[in-house]
Amino acid sequence: MSFDNEARNGPEPSFSEDETTESIDYEHGASLTRRQMMIATAGVALAVSATGTAAAASYNFESEYAPTPRVPGSVTIDEHTAGMTSALEYIADDESDADYRDDGVSLAPRDDEDEPHNPVRYWPDRVDSSEFRAFPRGETREVEEDGETVNEDISWTDVDEWTIDVGAGSVDATSAASGADAIVVSADGDETIARFDAVDIDSGVARKYIQAIVRVEDVGEESAVSIRAVDANDGSELLAGADVELDGPNTYVVQKQIGELEGADDLGAIDAVEVVADDCDVTIAGLNMDRASAWSFGTTEVVDEESDDDELTTETVREPVGEVALADVDDGPLSTLDSAFGDATIRDLDVDIELDVGGLSEDAVELDVVDAPRHSPDRRMRLVVNFELPTAYALEYNALALEDTVAHPSDRHRVVEFVTGEEDPVTLEAIDDEDVDGWVSRTVDYRDGDLDDELTLTSSVNAGEVVSVYYEILVTDSEESELEDTSGVAMGPTDSESGGFFATLFSIPGIIASALGIAGIRAWFARRT
Repeated sequence: MSFDNEARNGPEPSFSEDETTESIDYEHGASLTRRQMMIATAGVALAVSATGTAAAASYNFESEYAPTPRVPGSVTIDEHTAGMTSALEYIADDESDADYRDDGVSLAPRDDEDEPHNPVRYWPDRVDSSEFRAFPRGETREVEEDGETVNEDISWTDVDEWTIDVGAGSVDATSAASGADAIVVSADGDETIARFDAVDIDSGVARKYIQAIVRVEDVGEESAVSIRAVDANDGSELLAGADVELDGPNTYVVQKQIGELEGADDLGAIDAVEVVADDCDVTIAGLNMDRASAWSFGTTEVVDEESDDDELTTETVREPVGEVALADVDDGPLSTLDSAFGDATIRDLDVDIELDVGGLSEDAVELDVVDAPRHSPDRRMRLVVNFELPTAYALEYNALALEDTVAHPSDRHRVVEFVTGEEDPVTLEAIDDEDVDGWVSRTVDYRDGDLDDELTLTSSVNAGEVVSVYYEILVTDSEESELEDTSGVAMGPTDSESGGFFATLFSIPGIIASALGIAGIRAWFARRT
């Protein structure tokens, strides 16, 4: 593919017959045409190749002149377990632990210094933790097991312990979004009250919290949900309820200290729990009244509305509605959650990710800088960058794109194009040989853009396939020096004591090889004169 009828390596110089035979004079009297000079250069290179290995430059992606293509997007990770210390870890198809960082993938960086940055998200009802099912702690019941009577712990998830106290609705066993045991209370149009009686809390009631994680569905205009603590009080029941502030179907977390609730002053004990569902269905994913402190669902970054200039701050999430967005996840999402969730598994963890050129392996990036006759600047950077995101059953990608930032003035861009769906990384040699089809040009976008403009080359990137972007950009000598990073190239030492290029050059084999190469060139020219 070409741009403005130019080949990728630039327009071929067109010389007249006189120009082709134009001579370049040297002080030793030899007269070399340009073609002879090219041959002479090749001969010297051949002689040098006998004495040392030329170093190829790698790409310095940190230069201000470096194109920095990237693939941003988000991924839903099937499960994040307690043993994982990074949001970028997942379970591979062979059941081994895998880490995105091994493929150069990182958490998405902050886009705007003035906007909150919360790259990891989860839903509270998709957290599977024993903490959510442990209530009521210490309560047991007798059951028959292998012909013997034994005591087993009671959990609020035991549907047999629930009854319908009011209404024509139902209470049934179900599974939460996390896959853990849960209870669903379904109202049949009117108010339904489901009751759990296996509770016996007789001290510190005012300090306790009503805590619940509920998923509310089939919400109408008059729908209502409440979680109540009940004191039987010798037959004269007292209630203190925590209402869910409904705003349509969603996941809600309720955490209210009982002593702060209306009606709690006379509450001396908790003998039962009631769940009130009015014109809706309520799935209970977590329930507790044993704790004297609220759960923490992590730390999120927000705009401080009380600051004069809308500064960013972090706050602890206590009663989220819907998905929780997390900041400060350097040690993994669970590290920011309540310590009581130490055994937790998060299902469907949403993570904003980015694979940029700086995270790629060396064989995914190829750089070459060549002459660009009749252009200014007269050096042409040729760069191909290849991206490929890993695939696994545990990974579901969303909104992957190929983006870039304009790093050069518009008229420097000769060719910018991309291709998707390749099985293997694209090389410069493959481009020169026209072995790759399906290139889509974006050169005009770069020529119409300004420095530091953010461009989206395509929004159709698929994991497991290679997406390649190819550049031809005119650069100056100083820009070329910055773009080429030779710091990691193994040329070897250049002093004669420690070996390397000059040691070899001035060794006996080096002298012979160099002399033969130069002598051959001189003899060839002598025959031509």
